[in-house]
Amino acid sequence: MGEGILDAEACRQKAVTLFQHNPNYLNAFLLIVDACDGEAVALSELEARVAEVPSYEKLKQPPFFPIHWLFEVGCLEELYLDEEGQLINQKAIAQLTEDEFDDLVFEFAYRTTELGRTVRKEFSPKTRLAVLFGDEPDRVAVYEDLLRFLYEKKSFAQIEALLRNRPELATTSRDGVKLQPSLFVDKLSATGAIAYHEGWQITEEGKEMVEG
Repeated sequence: MGEGILDAEACRQKAVTLFQHNPNYLNAFLLIVDACDGEAVALSELEARVAEVPSYEKLKQPPFFPIHWLFEVGCLEELYLDEEGQLINQKAIAQLTEDEFDDLVFEFAYRTTELGRTVRKEFSPKTRLAVLFGDEPDRVAVYEDLLRFLYEKKSFAQIEALLRNRPELATTSRDGVKLQPSLFVDKLSATGAIAYHEGWQITEEGKEMVEG
């Protein structure tokens, strides 16, 4: 295997590790990579969009941090905007002194890299739901019914009422202990197919999986 291939795989693994080790930020990561896929997006605009991710206010880090983390692992390219919001030529930036840079650069901006697209596909709700369904085929009917139930926002009490008498809570247990409805909520939430914001609701990508 060539050195370039090894380097590329090492970079991919760093990005994958970021996603795996920060599941609470998954929806923010996906939004950022999607938003920056194509045109560069100004940092201020991106931070505002991250702040609107459901339940983001419960996380401990300001919106800048998930953006910066994605840049650090190579999922985003960092660019620069002048006072008129126009991209500054990267070659020109390299020739500037520190003072000239401060005078010219009005704001940072970000654009998704090919690595970002690759990792985004790997961690998309559609991909992760497919893996979950493949790993737990005997529970798929419960997951699908719950996803359809959440086309409208519901409380956990409503979800519990829906699932508490499902036979799968007993028949699909791996250790003989009856499953709790929260297990199904947690696993769907971990894929990004549902999200909580003043109630549980299916995400757009969750809908895509259900509607096939």
